[in-house]
Amino acid sequence: MKKETLILIGIVALVFTLAGCSVKEPKDKKVYVDLNGDGVKDIVYVWGEREHWNADTYYFIVAKLSNPEKTYGERIHLLKLNTKPYELKSMDFDDDGDQDLVFSVFGKNPGTFVAENDGMGKIINTRKISG
Repeated sequence: MKKETLILIGIVALVFTLAGCSVKEPKDKKVYVDLNGDGVKDIVYVWGEREHWNADTYYFIVAKLSNPEKTYGERIHLLKLNTKPYELKSMDFDDDGDQDLVFSVFGKNPGTFVAENDGMGKIINTRKISG
């Protein structure tokens, strides 16, 4: 790529950033993690949708739970957010033996959040941990 093109892309990204817009996609679009304790990894990802044509876009952290046959069920909404998450990771944050979700957002309420999993694939608590 030419040097001039890279400079132009950088300027456009800076303008969008200064205007409060995000030009970045989540670094991790999907996380494979066993949310419901069945020993098979589920798919967790970010999903955006509008309630109607002129409404704001809401973002959801959603999951498709797997089964022992390694097929996936319907998409279920775990969390509704007003801002698109920038990062999505899984870890046992509360040290209870199951995987929780950790995500970062920019916008009105920027920061890093943890969504605590109950071990059965349901989010029982979400709290801000930094930012």
